[in-house]
Amino acid sequence: MTCVNKFQLLPAGSIELKGELGKAIALCTANFLKTLDWSKLVEPFHKRYETISWRSEFWGKMIRGAILIAYTTQDEELKAILKETVYDMVSAQDENGCISTVAPEKQPGTWDMWGRKYVLHGLARYCQYIDMDPKVIKACCGVVDHMMTQMGPNAKSPLDVGWHDGLATCSAIDAIVRVYRISGEKKYLDFATYIAKTGCSKQGDIFQGVLDGKTPAELGNAKAYEMTSCFQGLAELCLENDEFPQAFEVLTRYYNNVRDREIMCTGIGGGKDNWGEYWFDMALKQNINDLKATGTMGETCITTTWLHYLERILQLTGDAKVFDQCELSLYNALLGAMTLDGTNFTHRNPTPLCGPACKLAAPDQMLIGFNAPFHGMDCCRAQGPEGLAMASVLGVMLQDKAPVFNLYEDMVVNYDGVKYTVTGGWPFFGDKVTIALSLQGAKKMTLRFRVPERESGKGFLAVNGESYDAQPGTYLAIDREWKDGDQIVISFDQKLRKRVLPTTPNTFCYMQGPLVLAEDTRLNNYHAETTSYRIVTQDGEQLLCDYASAGNEFLDYNHIKVVFSK
Repeated sequence: MTCVNKFQLLPAGSIELKGELGKAIALCTANFLKTLDWSKLVEPFHKRYETISWRSEFWGKMIRGAILIAYTTQDEELKAILKETVYDMVSAQDENGCISTVAPEKQPGTWDMWGRKYVLHGLARYCQYIDMDPKVIKACCGVVDHMMTQMGPNAKSPLDVGWHDGLATCSAIDAIVRVYRISGEKKYLDFATYIAKTGCSKQGDIFQGVLDGKTPAELGNAKAYEMTSCFQGLAELCLENDEFPQAFEVLTRYYNNVRDREIMCTGIGGGKDNWGEYWFDMALKQNINDLKATGTMGETCITTTWLHYLERILQLTGDAKVFDQCELSLYNALLGAMTLDGTNFTHRNPTPLCGPACKLAAPDQMLIGFNAPFHGMDCCRAQGPEGLAMASVLGVMLQDKAPVFNLYEDMVVNYDGVKYTVTGGWPFFGDKVTIALSLQGAKKMTLRFRVPERESGKGFLAVNGESYDAQPGTYLAIDREWKDGDQIVISFDQKLRKRVLPTTPNTFCYMQGPLVLAEDTRLNNYHAETTSYRIVTQDGEQLLCDYASAGNEFLDYNHIKVVFSK
């Protein structure tokens, strides 16, 4: 194979996050996932009256995140909710195998295949992480079988189906590969391979475009979310066959280009239009205070899709620096996007970053001109839980049947007879993390610890008082016989620093560890009923708080500022 995973996922229920990301996941689960009327998200698939069919993504988006959370937490109440809504969706399948919100005579429609892709994601992920239910597997196969009658070698080209010159439709590659994995039917792998070989855009092969030196903004029509999903599909394909010998080069170049040209200092991507949905060289424009020049700065859907892509690149490369990007997006973009009760997320992120700007919760679609079913759901509100759930999936992984520590917030990990208890309150509180081991007897194994690129590496880690230096941007591997009561202490540099922005040496953002800091109007006009900040730091007379807390009233007068000038 051209690509091989270097890391694997922990088994179900092996990790419990207890830090700020863990708290956010718990809030989102209790107040959003468990209170949602899931039947309202499935209803349009039974009635098939949709014309603005991009909304058919909502069920799949919502359930993807809920499934990951149920997998990592083993929350039985949540799993019961998921089984009920999965069976409800399966019951919407017609005799041809189709599950769609669009009437047969109007298929495949502008966004129809996009919505079916998300149905597949939800059903296939349920099989992968919750229950390999033959009924659900059969439903997945029926969906793809029907798709192949409407597009493929003997039907319409995927490039002629749907919006964005093929990007939206071709983004189904990933979901189709997953159906192949749960069914074992090679025809699905062949179908996914056929789609990828179209190049995914009528404006030119996006994979070859990367090899030709094109920037993300120059690929296809630059629609960031859909395009990145196509690259993720290629990543899944290259794990299964050798049809794309240059896949690794394509995937890593795309990662490097997006990281350097598109991801802003907050870990958010997207710009150009009123919703921040396109690649637009935004890392190079993030200091600009001109909506005509930048558009809105970033969309939560892109942030979550970027996290998914980072997951794949991290596994393919084993490069610790990739998780630095995950950490940036998780602690800033995702935590900063969620409302305090966990029930909503921003769609458009604060614009401009050089302020004044505000965070606003994603709008109810019914209130902005759509006669919208699906609870009036918004795409980014549906996508937010998925982004949060990635923290538990990526936080600790496996290599050589031993843990790889990527995330250092408070948590408990149980794996292969060893309990790892992580404490210290990092990164919001304190600069040291302690990992205590509990086990019977002794165990010989190699534990790996991510060393953030921003650290010096000197005296980074100590085991029972014995100090270890480390190379920044790598994994520190410690091979020894571990015993009950062993303690690992990791020290981080949490001093306030200025991160200079790309191409603009006179502009910067403040950072403390992985946390972006911001000005908030409440810091100079504090009122008692305002929610407290996680941290407040001072640079001279300038008061700053963590970006996740900044603007967390989600009101148009609660202004924040992220980018500063020297």
